[in-house]
Amino acid sequence: MERNLEQEGPSPDRILYLLKTRGELSTGQLARRLGMTAMGCRLHLKRLQEQGLVACRAEKGQVGRPAQRWNLLPAAAQRFPESYGELAVEILQDVQLALGSKAVEQLLQQRLQRQLRQYGERLQDKNSTAEKVRALAAMRNEEGYMARAEQVEGHWQLIEDHCPICVAAESCQGLCQTEEQLFQQLLGPEAKVKRVEHLLQGARRCRYQVEILSV
Repeated sequence: MERNLEQEGPSPDRILYLLKTRGELSTGQLARRLGMTAMGCRLHLKRLQEQGLVACRAEKGQVGRPAQRWNLLPAAAQRFPESYGELAVEILQDVQLALGSKAVEQLLQQRLQRQLRQYGERLQDKNSTAEKVRALAAMRNEEGYMARAEQVEGHWQLIEDHCPICVAAESCQGLCQTEEQLFQQLLGPEAKVKRVEHLLQGARRCRYQVEILSV
């Protein structure tokens, strides 16, 4: 699936993209964003529902026909980029069995150092924390994280609507721990990074709050 399908691409893929990046939406909200009739949108949603990719609930408390609100089901994850999750899990398990937990920790630290070098090279010309957060979001988006940077109430947020390494992260929690370390080290002492939403803890995405400590 393309990384940005809100404005282009097949309608079913655009629906999945919107539900992935915006969360639960009503039929009317989806239809307006897609620029189509509510009836046409319902037809696409019905097909996606039959494929086991979306589910709906009736929003009660309204006069007349209850509004249908739609969200993604776990099976929809296969329609978004993945980074060879099952293979990564097998490799991590084999390393742990053959060499022990310390070897897995060393692998994760090597990955962290490699990412610090690669990302750091592309952040060298960024002077402010805001520039770094925006550039970091762009790099993560290139890697399939469906990432974006937003400024909310004086803080920057790095939002990742998708996790292409989710399968591996479920098996090895250290992958998630090094992600937060990565962002903190890249942004340096001028910023404080805190993960406030976590996909593996039941959230629909990962979201990091970046507090700028000095300008």
